[in-house]
Amino acid sequence: MPDTVDPRITTAREYLTRARRRTITTMPPLALMRELAETRMRLGHALDAITPAALLVSLTEHQQDTLHLVFAEAIGTRERRAYVKCPDCNESATSLCSAHASDFDAISEYTDLARALGVSA
Repeated sequence: MPDTVDPRITTAREYLTRARRRTITTMPPLALMRELAETRMRLGHALDAITPAALLVSLTEHQQDTLHLVFAEAIGTRERRAYVKCPDCNESATSLCSAHASDFDAISEYTDLARALGVSA
């Protein structure tokens, strides 16, 4: 992974380091309210920096390609299993047993996650 850290994370760390030094029991209510507002803002910025897409940006191209392959293989494995009917599928009113239904659910979840990460499988 690259050595660079998102500046929002660095700023949040620096703020938290300073905030931990303050004694809140002696602060006036207005100062506490400002402190809370600042903390919420910094937390929001830090969380924005660590969303799945932001995490993916920090991966090298090789790591992104590997992640793409992981999703492709997982989806392919589930697809190969899901499309082969078994005796339970034949007995089911929907022609799909619970095991094969869970394969289709997993395929959907894997695809959604890959899309959210910007790695189409």
